[in-house]
Amino acid sequence: MKKFLLFLIGISMFLLVGCTERNVKPTSQDFNTAKEYLETKGYNIVESSNKVYEYTLTKEKLKSMHEFMVWNVQREKAEEYLNKDISLYVFVVDNHILRSDFKVNTKVCVMICEGKVIGGYSFPDNNSYSKIYSLDGSIKE
Repeated sequence: MKKFLLFLIGISMFLLVGCTERNVKPTSQDFNTAKEYLETKGYNIVESSNKVYEYTLTKEKLKSMHEFMVWNVQREKAEEYLNKDISLYVFVVDNHILRSDFKVNTKVCVMICEGKVIGGYSFPDNNSYSKIYSLDGSIKE
């Protein structure tokens, strides 16, 4: 009985956490939209993620430091996407403007909402970034 109760608590916690932020398999359509967007911008993709991060944008989420930094470098206003699902597709490119400053490839996160690119951000692919840059690297947080 004790094991069953622990199992139910574990499943409940999993479902509770999994319903707000989740790693999901990218839909081929959204993945292709993000990939084509980067290619039309002239980026040379050297790696793409098989995982996508998806979340619902809320006022509460916008209070987090990470979301504040992300939305601070967007051209779109976050309020336009409140209570909508946003998916992030992560790519590594080797011809981004940040490469000249950091001498490493650049990770680019493309934000998709309702099948359309709404923005994104970039940062050096060196596992020690502290700043987020706009998708094209021109706006620094």
